[in-house]
Amino acid sequence: MTGSSQARSDMAANGPISCRQRCSGDNPSTAPLDNGVAPTHPSTPSTAPIDTIPLSLIPPSRSPWASGPGTPPAGTPLTVPLPAQAPVVLQLTLHTASRSPKVSAADGGTTSPSSRAAVPAQGPSASSYVWGMSDLMSFHKGGGDVFLGSGANGTVHLYRHCATDHPIALKTFELPDDIKAMTRKATAIQSEAFILDVLGREDCFPTFLGCLEISPGKIGLAMDFVGDTMTGESWTLSRGMRNLALSQQCWLALALDIAKSLGRIHEKGFLMNDLKEDNCLLRKTPTGRWQAVIVDFGLACPCDAPYFYRFSDENKEKYRRREVHVHIAPECALDDRLTSVASDVFQLGRLLTLMGGATTNADLTAIGNICRQSSQLCRPSIEEVVAELERMM
Repeated sequence: MTGSSQARSDMAANGPISCRQRCSGDNPSTAPLDNGVAPTHPSTPSTAPIDTIPLSLIPPSRSPWASGPGTPPAGTPLTVPLPAQAPVVLQLTLHTASRSPKVSAADGGTTSPSSRAAVPAQGPSASSYVWGMSDLMSFHKGGGDVFLGSGANGTVHLYRHCATDHPIALKTFELPDDIKAMTRKATAIQSEAFILDVLGREDCFPTFLGCLEISPGKIGLAMDFVGDTMTGESWTLSRGMRNLALSQQCWLALALDIAKSLGRIHEKGFLMNDLKEDNCLLRKTPTGRWQAVIVDFGLACPCDAPYFYRFSDENKEKYRRREVHVHIAPECALDDRLTSVASDVFQLGRLLTLMGGATTNADLTAIGNICRQSSQLCRPSIEEVVAELERMM
């Protein structure tokens, strides 16, 4: 029986075991940890940008343990299909993108609303749907652009909704002129829009607020802004670890937020593939506590169509020297394996280890070390990580 199987048997018989118990056995060595910030630009090696990987556009399998590459449906149109409450469906043609009056109906059909009132008023942000750039204004009254950051395949800017004054984060994508490249890019945007909408129905993720044409050849995905809605200030987990003086209990709560959110991503049938400190934002809830929110799903994919990073030999050497992409699991970076639930657990473990080191929390560091075992077979499940964090609260 492997160390991982034995640990799971002990947990089943005796309840959750402590981090120190789990770490005291003859576990394989953990992967090296780089305490620097994981690279943001780009999130994947230059040899494998997200828009070169075809993603499945059908609702994915809900099983988080599915393995093997999925097969995209043949003849999928270049359309960003959005659910009933989404205001706009983009018809991505070979040369530009234009707004269509069609929205996807709940039963899989389509309707053609004659006005914005036709959009169902679901959720607290229903009145803040974005139909076009005319619905947005500068975040600050004096005008000026507010740049929030760059994701896996787009840049993010901050606006306000003209009708509701609601802060809106708008992720923008440039469509290339080449037909094949445009097709791949449109597929990637379509996949991210679908994942954003599915996850955005959960309280622990930003609400998806629409897909729109910004200008010919430029597409935007609108979502709730995660940060200070008055000042526009945004706190990444990386910045929080450097500058926020929080109690040990608060840091444990943030770690639990991240672990539970990653579990929800898997339950919904997706892999995150890019969990790092700059893709976790912090915000204050109405009760005054800090909450961690996972953002940027540019590399996310269905569990049954896992992602392939495709590192070059040069990037593999840089990875061994911990110079690039340190948040990626070693089996994906060095052994050319597809991403999996276990590789997401590795990325979670790296975050927990960094948080434990920044806050001198030995137990949090220990849980992180368990999650980032070099062998993916020795890593715990998300459920085990959540149970252990809850036990420590």
